[in-house]
Parts: sequence; structure tokens; C-alpha cells
Amino acid sequence: MLDLRNHEPQQDFAPMPAGNYCAEVKSVEIKTSQNNTEYLAVCVEITENNFQGRLLFENINLWHEKEQVRNIAKSTIVSMMLSSGIGREQMSFPDRQALIDCLYVCKNFIVRLGIKDDPEHGKQNKVKGYMHLNDVVPQSQSQQTGYGTTQPPVNNFASPNPDSTFPHKPNQPNNFHPQQPLQQAQPTFTMDQNNQYQQGQQFNNNNKSDTIPF
Repeated sequence: MLDLRNHEPQQDFAPMPAGNYCAEVKSVEIKTSQNNTEYLAVCVEITENNFQGRLLFENINLWHEKEQVRNIAKSTIVSMMLSSGIGREQMSFPDRQALIDCLYVCKNFIVRLGIKDDPEHGKQNKVKGYMHLNDVVPQSQSQQTGYGTTQPPVNNFASPNPDSTFPHKPNQPNNFHPQQPLQQAQPTFTMDQNNQYQQGQQFNNNNKSDTIPF
């Protein structure tokens, strides 16, 4: 038996108006393209106003054969983490899983959306960049779209205690206020992982290359 009496109708997936929206990372996966190249598939969820729950998909080509493409991917990751209050000194990862775990901590950042006209699928939203909440000038309260129309949600990640690991459990408010800097998340590793982490930091300090060693 199929009971649809309480089922919601299909949502309108027309693109959201161009603007700034408060968001968080919902999921991160490593996928393989048709060219047999791995990439990071990041799902970002809107967390405010009428568009709360809408999903955006960002493919980050961190392992592309072209260096220029890899550099764009690295810049995207750095922008996403800085927008979430994660410091550059914490952006050295011993392995892929450590990077993925840190991306799951990216919450309460601003995603800048534009609109592109796809010949096959019509008008779609396009991610133009990421910003910290403190870097955004609130829009008019009378506007119905974009950041500034609603109170930003409570920050769901806090600086972890010694017993915590990535990804952090949700619903851990830390009295977040848009005028206060976000607490920076500190990754926690096992003894062996910590040694690798410190070695990775030393590697980055001694080498100006932006290459991720994995």
C-alpha cells in the first residue's frame, strides 16, 4: 500500500535570486568523473529565510591533471574554511579524510549566488564565492531574499574539547553573534596522525608550494 495523503508536493526548484545567503556544508564525498579523475563533491545547504533547506552542489577538482584547475580548487576550499572561521594555520591535512572532516565543520558562512543560463537545463544558480558573516553588510530588512532578512542561525560548531573528533555533533551553540569572531575549530588526531600533522605544517612552512601532499 502506498499512502500519499500526508506527503508534501514537489518543491519549486526555480533558481534563487542572486544575492548572499547564510549556509553550511551538508555533505562531502570523493567521486570519480567520466574522465576517471577524482574530485570532491560538496553539498551546501541554505539555512535562512524562505530558501532554508535548498541545496547547492560544488564540484571541487582537487586532483585534476591541470595545475590551474587544482589551484582554483584549493582557493575554493581556503575561501570556504576562512569564511567559517577556520584559520590558515589549521589548513594542513595528513590525509584526505582529515580534509573532509574539517570541511564538515564549515558552518554559518555566506555563499554568494549568481544565476547562469545553461543551454540544456535553463537558468540555474551559480556559486560565486564564500564570505565570513562579519564581512557582509546586511541588506534592507524590507528585502525578501538574501542575507540580512532574518537573524542568522545559532552557530552549530564550537572549538572542540579534548574528547571531541571531527565531524562535530550538531546543536552545540556557542552564543554566536555576527559581530563576534567565530571560534576556530582545532582538529584532533591520534598520536600517529598528530605527528603527521605537525610534519605537514613544517613542510608548508619550509616550502612555499601550495601542493597538498595526498
